[in-house]
Amino acid sequence: MNILSFYAKPGAACMAALFFLGTPQGYAEGSAGGSGISLTAENAAPAVTSISPSSLCPSLTAGFQYAEWKTAAACTLPLPDNAAETDTATGTVSTGIKLVCTSADFRWYESFSDSSLSDASPPERDSARYGAKVTFFSKSIPVSLLSGSLSFARSLSCLKNPAPASTISPLAKSFTALHGLGASLPTLSASRQPLAAVLTANIQSKAAPVFAECGLQEDKTAFASVHGTLFPCPYVKAGYSLTAGRFFLEDSTTISAAGAGFSPGWYNAAIAESTMSIPLLKLCLQGAVHQTPYDTHAVWLYGKIRTGWQSVLLDAHGFMIPTTAENPQAAPVIGGSSTVCRVRKQAGLRTQVQLLTAGNAAIHGGVQLIWQEKVTSTKYADVFSTEKAGAALAFESPGLTVKSSVSALYIHTEGAFHTVSSIPNQYYDAACTGTVTREAVKASLSLDAKHYPRQELSSTSVTKDILTAKLSVSPGKSRMVTARAGVTATWKAKERTAGQLDAAVIVKHLCGRLRTAVSCALSLPF
Repeated sequence: MNILSFYAKPGAACMAALFFLGTPQGYAEGSAGGSGISLTAENAAPAVTSISPSSLCPSLTAGFQYAEWKTAAACTLPLPDNAAETDTATGTVSTGIKLVCTSADFRWYESFSDSSLSDASPPERDSARYGAKVTFFSKSIPVSLLSGSLSFARSLSCLKNPAPASTISPLAKSFTALHGLGASLPTLSASRQPLAAVLTANIQSKAAPVFAECGLQEDKTAFASVHGTLFPCPYVKAGYSLTAGRFFLEDSTTISAAGAGFSPGWYNAAIAESTMSIPLLKLCLQGAVHQTPYDTHAVWLYGKIRTGWQSVLLDAHGFMIPTTAENPQAAPVIGGSSTVCRVRKQAGLRTQVQLLTAGNAAIHGGVQLIWQEKVTSTKYADVFSTEKAGAALAFESPGLTVKSSVSALYIHTEGAFHTVSSIPNQYYDAACTGTVTREAVKASLSLDAKHYPRQELSSTSVTKDILTAKLSVSPGKSRMVTARAGVTATWKAKERTAGQLDAAVIVKHLCGRLRTAVSCALSLPF
């Protein structure tokens, strides 16, 4: 059997939310669906539906499904004579509720913190995150409204921060191309986001489903996206996407120090994407253009490809900013979040091999390489390059999984540098994770050791070592209780400078249509 299995995910069901500003009417969490390609299932095409009068405007509370209440508490208690900087007990509490109906979700979360548990001062209210989702015409052409403290991802995330991911994951299986705004409502642990509203519409068609969405944030940032899927012939699936936005860019200290300061203002950006999936090949291409404060337009290009045969899987990707010479080198591209993309070029290669298969057990191996060319944040825009390399080996069976990996980051510089503050430290990392899954218990243990050698560019640099161990146990068939523990210690020049013990318990409970989850965490710096 081939290691590849291509899947054409059609336009997912639209998600929406409604939040009445000024009153906590509730909110919902979700992700605006859209066209995408994955490699984990078989091809599928959406069905054609017709408009039904009864589907035009469902009741917001019709078809109540469940209510969920979550609370998370965390406390930090420094041990006596600890070597960490923190010497004051602190605490945080987050709580909230979610109501889910057939065509609507409502949520509200609150967070409180106390910077000093030793005094009698009341806790401070950090943030409130809320919103709602309402879907209309769910049986015909779904039209939805999502509003509240929204987060965004997918194409819009690329416009806000174009820097490509450079994570070393030699055994990664996912290869998705998800388009659109990626709007979602906050979770219990999410940070406060600006209020926003997103309107979506899913035009379902067997031959070419289309998904359209537009949004507006409270700071008047606006964006829109159209994306869909085409099935030109059997065994071939293509996707397309066009996303544009209007963003307010602000100058920052690092940009000004780099000699590329500018006056704040509104600037436009757009990204076009295309995907194609055929047997034994999957391709994703992205191209974006950003209006800049320097009377120029910055362009970046990104592409990734996956292929494989029998027990071998091969991934490759590349990123480049061809307009670097036309813009200030210290700011090749400024994203919609006023973040400078300092990666000018990047290339990566990953290969995975299924080494051995015996019954339900298998051994997999993988190797990954990533090369980057970056600029520092100095006004001289010094250029340096990095190379990341990693390898991993995994044994997988129905009741036992063991993964081990090693990785390293190398720095390459030329000439004298005016500062080394923006140059990452070289490191070597080794990790191992084991998971045992039985009917009575599920347990996992992970160990990680990272070594930073002395940085030659800095006269004050010293060696640094970080050791981390984590344990997680979930007893019982239902896994309703989970206990976690971990320890992290840091040494500089072979002298321990920091450490921390962590412990947490998560308890879940189901009672009819009421779901509850309570977690308590304790951190002990030493």
